Amino acid sequence: MATQAVQMEVDVDDQLRKRDVQLTKIFALVEKILSYLPEEIHPGYRNGELVMDLDLSNEIAGLVSTIFTYMRKKNNPQVNTAKADTYEAKIRDVTFKIKEIGDIAIAELNHFDYMIATPIMNLLCAFKMSFDEVRVGTTKFMVRKDVAMAQPRGGRRGEQPIDKRDQFRTITEYGLSNQHIPLLQGITFSPERKTGLIRALGPLTQCIMLINENTYPQRIAAALKETLNMLPMHNEIVNLFKEARGPGSCQGVLKELGDILIMTTARSQQKFYLPILLAQQMYYAKGKNGDYSGYVQREMELPRR
Repeated sequence: MATQAVQMEVDVDDQLRKRDVQLTKIFALVEKILSYLPEEIHPGYRNGELVMDLDLSNEIAGLVSTIFTYMRKKNNPQVNTAKADTYEAKIRDVTFKIKEIGDIAIAELNHFDYMIATPIMNLLCAFKMSFDEVRVGTTKFMVRKDVAMAQPRGGRRGEQPIDKRDQFRTITEYGLSNQHIPLLQGITFSPERKTGLIRALGPLTQCIMLINENTYPQRIAAALKETLNMLPMHNEIVNLFKEARGPGSCQGVLKELGDILIMTTARSQQKFYLPILLAQQMYYAKGKNGDYSGYVQREMELPRR
């Protein structure tokens, strides 16, 4: 038993080290983006207080996420990145070419360990996505292209090409209304980020994801069972959504479930997200023992660039 305990401790330390390596790479990518922007808008100390532009932090989070996705696709020889080669993003008056910054990051940082880095990236971008969701609302959201093709609208056939508009759905198509909005946290997140944050999403968001997922529903179903665990017949409810073929077959059940959850609440997890620039500064400030006590010291200086 003692040997097993030592082995577990070594494994935990190794995992923490690997996590820190990926965090350092992600924040180095943030630094690379900041280096193109005017110094006066960088986060810094003013009269002993850390000051940062929240909108700038969200813009950088969006750009970092896009570059990260480009790098991940570039790491897979079976994925064609030709379309992404033309992508551009603009922060203030500075235009960034995704391919150019991504290739520089690959040369300087090498590739990420994407199994470890992707969940971290999901968390670091979650504040921006949540912030945007509060501003634009949750009544309209995007679905994956394969979902849009499997659930054609307006008489379209699934085999026909679809455009960006076909990938958007409204909550009314699922039998929901504005009163259900508090249960739809994360519904507007990008499809790949929703998958990574599945257990932190609203209960009705999880339901909609399960209804739309026909290929790999097991992980979503497991998360939804945990969320609805306090309800009788929760297994039957989850199985119904799992077997559904589009929203039309379960609108009534989803609406009734939403009405019940408004009164009873659910067991969904609520996570606390940080702006990416604040997370970066906290990471730089953490002590060697892994705590963040040094962050509250006003005399702490930002790392040199």
